[in-house]
Amino acid sequence: MPLSVLPLLLLAAFCHAAWNALLKESGNPLLLAARAVAWGTMLSFPFVAAAWLLHGRPGLPAAAWALALISSAAELVYFIFLSTAYQRGDLSVVYPLARGTAPVLAVLVGVILLGERLHPYAVVGILDEVRLVDA
Repeated sequence: MPLSVLPLLLLAAFCHAAWNALLKESGNPLLLAARAVAWGTMLSFPFVAAAWLLHGRPGLPAAAWALALISSAAELVYFIFLSTAYQRGDLSVVYPLARGTAPVLAVLVGVILLGERLHPYAVVGILDEVRLVDA
């Protein structure tokens, strides 16, 4: 990785942590998340529409639409769970759990649904991610 990427990586980490702190401190995390998604959609729409027009208005295959719907549903469930967790728990507990759950779920989907096989080093990394092994 080029060293020039490091500031962007640190900025992304800061923004992610700040966003989660805002969610925790808001009176209604789900409403805040809904507003953020709505604003993000509205702000990005002109750029997405322009790119779509510039590329000749390509259509999406049915599988892509299905994947988009599944992804949207998963994101909705994620925001509901995260909002509920922030209403009930401390940031210092919920944030690390939320951050560590996604990689484990991705591995489970890869192994169970996609038939991927894990290298032994990957297993060690996963176990370290869920903090079952001291690395």
